Amino acid sequence: RVVARAPPLDVQYHMIDSRGLFDTHKTQAEVQADLAGFAELAPNGIDAIVVVIELPGGRFTPFVKMTLEVVESFFGAVVWEHTILVLNKCNKTPEQ
Repeated sequence: RVVARAPPLDVQYHMIDSRGLFDTHKTQAEVQADLAGFAELAPNGIDAIVVVIELPGGRFTPFVKMTLEVVESFFGAVVWEHTILVLNKCNKTPEQ
């Protein structure tokens, strides 16, 4: 759990890092159990979710699709109204 302050508003943010949550060796049930553990870390609820996805070569893979589907199946379709999607390791420009 990380606590950060964001000047100039001096707003406090609590962040939970779920490193490896979508590890390819985990079953969907294991991932859902990990997600359920957030309830203990965020008893007042979650305001936003940052989903970081690697897209080597700029390709949307079946694994990426599964990751997004698991997030939606756990939190419901409303999750996308509170999600920041970060695409990492894209080596293609929008024109490509």
